[in-house]
Amino acid sequence: MYKVSSLIKHLTGCFCAVVPSVLALCVTACASTQEPLTTEIKTETVVRSSEVSAAYKHDFKRYQGERQKYLRALAAYEKKDFDTVRRIHSELGDYPLNVYLDYLLLKKDRGNTARIKKFITSGGHTGLARYVLNDYMHAYANNGNYDAVLEISPEMPEGTKLQCLWHQARYYHGKKQEALSFIKADYEAGEPLSKECSSLLGTLKAGGLLTRDMALERIRSTYWTKNGGKVYLDAVSQLGRNEADKTLAKTLSSYYGKPSKYAAIPVTQKEAASLVFARFARTSPEAALAEIGNFKNRYHPTAAQEHTVNQALVYALLYNKTSASRKLVDDLLESAGNAAMLEQRIRVAIWDRDYRFVLRFIDRLPEDKKQADNYRYWKARALEETGKKAEADAIFRKLAKERSFYGFYTADKLGLPYAIKPVTAVPANEKQKAALLKKYPAYARYMEFSFLNDARGIRTEWRETMHNASLDDARTIAATEAERGFTDLAVWESIYKKDWDALNVRFPLPYRKIYEQESRRSGTDLSYMYAITRQESMMNPLAKSPVGARGLMQFMPDTAAMVSKKYGYPYGGKDELFNPSVNIRLGGAYLHDLQEKFGGNRIFATAGYNAGPGRAYKWQSGDGVRRDAITYIESIPFNETRNYVQKVLMYNVIYQHLLGAQKLELLTPSEHDAHY
Repeated sequence: MYKVSSLIKHLTGCFCAVVPSVLALCVTACASTQEPLTTEIKTETVVRSSEVSAAYKHDFKRYQGERQKYLRALAAYEKKDFDTVRRIHSELGDYPLNVYLDYLLLKKDRGNTARIKKFITSGGHTGLARYVLNDYMHAYANNGNYDAVLEISPEMPEGTKLQCLWHQARYYHGKKQEALSFIKADYEAGEPLSKECSSLLGTLKAGGLLTRDMALERIRSTYWTKNGGKVYLDAVSQLGRNEADKTLAKTLSSYYGKPSKYAAIPVTQKEAASLVFARFARTSPEAALAEIGNFKNRYHPTAAQEHTVNQALVYALLYNKTSASRKLVDDLLESAGNAAMLEQRIRVAIWDRDYRFVLRFIDRLPEDKKQADNYRYWKARALEETGKKAEADAIFRKLAKERSFYGFYTADKLGLPYAIKPVTAVPANEKQKAALLKKYPAYARYMEFSFLNDARGIRTEWRETMHNASLDDARTIAATEAERGFTDLAVWESIYKKDWDALNVRFPLPYRKIYEQESRRSGTDLSYMYAITRQESMMNPLAKSPVGARGLMQFMPDTAAMVSKKYGYPYGGKDELFNPSVNIRLGGAYLHDLQEKFGGNRIFATAGYNAGPGRAYKWQSGDGVRRDAITYIESIPFNETRNYVQKVLMYNVIYQHLLGAQKLELLTPSEHDAHY
C-alpha cells in the first residue's frame, strides 16, 4: 500500500484518522497542523482500463504512464528515496497530480520561506496552499519564529485559528493593542477559544493586557449558561491570585450544581451571589422570578450584575414558554435581551396569537432579518389578523412567488401554483468535457483521483473545481459527474456556487430502484423518503455524523437494531448502515412507524425524526388552544429542528415534481386541518 498519510505523520508528528463525510473535505485538525487530503492508494484498487466506461477510456489512457510513475513516486517517498521523487517529479511535467509531489517535497524544506510563500501565492492549488499556510504558520509559531509567520502571511489569513497565530506574531512586532482588540469581544462574550487563541490570550496576559475586568466579564457571560462550565472555569483561571479572587472561584465552583442555595452566600460576596443567582434563573426561571426581590434586597447588585441576572432570566422565561407576565418578560428583554431572544419573543407572540406584538417585534428586527421568508409571512399574517388585509395581500402575493417552504405555504393559502421554476443542468458531451478538463486543472485532478479510486482526493479536487468554475460550467460538471454516479458531490455544487435553481443536480434520485422497493414495502411516500435523505446526508451513503448516525438516512445503530428486530430485517451491525439497501429499508420502516405514531402527520413525524418523538409531542399545545400547522412549525424551539421540518416538507414538494407527480402538495388536507 502506498500511504502518504503515514508519511505526513512522520513529518508533522501527528496523524488524524479520517471519517468519510460529505460535510467536510476530510481534512482533520491534529495537534498543531492540518493534514491535507493526500493519497491513500492500494495498487489492487487502481482502476483498470477494462473497468472504465467507454466514454472515459480516452481520459483514462491519456495519463496511464504518468499515473504509474506517480504511484512509484509515492512509494519512493515512503522509503525516503527523495532523489527518485525529485526525478519523477521533473519527468511528470504537467501531469495533473504532480502538484501533490510539489507539496510533499515542500514539506522537506521547512526553512525556505521564499519557496513556501511562492507555493501559497502561486494560485496553482488553493486547497493545498491553505494546508501549506496552516502547516507552516503553526510550525513557525510553535518555534517562536514570528518573522517567518508574517513573511509567509503578510496579510491576515482566513480562519480564526490562523488569525490568532497572525496576531500573536504581530504582538511581537509591536502591534499589542491590535492583538487585544481582535480577541477581546469574543473573549468577553464567552465564545469557546481554540488552542491558538488561548495561546494568544496567554501572551496578552503575560504582557499585562488581559485585565481582571475582562476575565470577570467572560465569567458573567458563561457561568449561567447550560453548557458554560468549561468556559467559565477557563475564565476563572485568568483571574488574579489575591484572596478575593480565590474566594470567588471557590464559591462559584461550590454552587454551580446547586444555584437555588444562593442565599447561603455571604452578602460580602456580591459578585459570586449574582452569578449563582443568574444560574438559578437559567435552571429554574419561575422559582428565581419569585425570589428576585429577595435577592436584590439582600445583595444590592450593581448594574452589570443585575444585567447578567436579567439576561439569564429573560432567556429562560422565553425558551421555556412559562406563564410569567409577558410585560415582565418584555421589560427584561428591553434591558437585557439580544437578537436571538428577540426572535424567540416573536415566536412566543405567534404561539400566543398576539398579532399586535408580532408586528411590534418584527419591526424591531434588523433589516436583513425582516426580509427572511418566515418574518415576511408572519408580518403579513399579523396584518391580516389585525384588519389590514390589503397590506397583507401585497406581501402574500410576492411571497407566493418564492421557491421555499413559506412560499409554497402562501401559494396554498392563495390557491396559486407552486413557484418551482427549475433549471435543468445538462451533462457535457465528449468535446465539452475535454474543454472543461483543459480549462480547469482541478477537474483533471479530480478525474485522475477517480481513476485511482481515491475518495479523499476526489472530494478535495471537487471543492477546488467548484471554487474555480463559472456557474454554467459548475452546473455542467455537476450534471456530468452525477451521471457517472457521483450524485452526492453534485449536490454540493449548489452549496459551493449558491446555485439553488439547477434542481436535477441539487435534488438527485440515486438508488431509485431500492427507494421504490422500500417505499412500497413500508408504505412511505417515495418523495418523502428522498426528502428526508436529502436533508440528512445530502445523498452521501458514507456520511457519518459526530454523534454516530450513519449512511443515507443517518441511522443511529441503536435505532437500527430496534427497527430491524421489530420487522425481522437482517442487520449485521453499524457498518451495514453504510450499505444503501440496509439503510433505506430501515429508514422506510422507521418513517412508517413515526407516521403511524402521529396519525399520518408528517409534520410531527419529521420533527420526531430529527429531535425524537417525545419532543414532537412536547411541543404541541397543552393549554387547550387549537393552533394551526404553521404556528406549530414556527414555534419549534430548536433552530435546527424548525429549519429541518421546513426543509424536508419543501424538499418533498420538489421531489414530487422531479418524480412526475400529478399533484404537488406541501401539506395534506388532514395536516392542514389538524390542531396543533
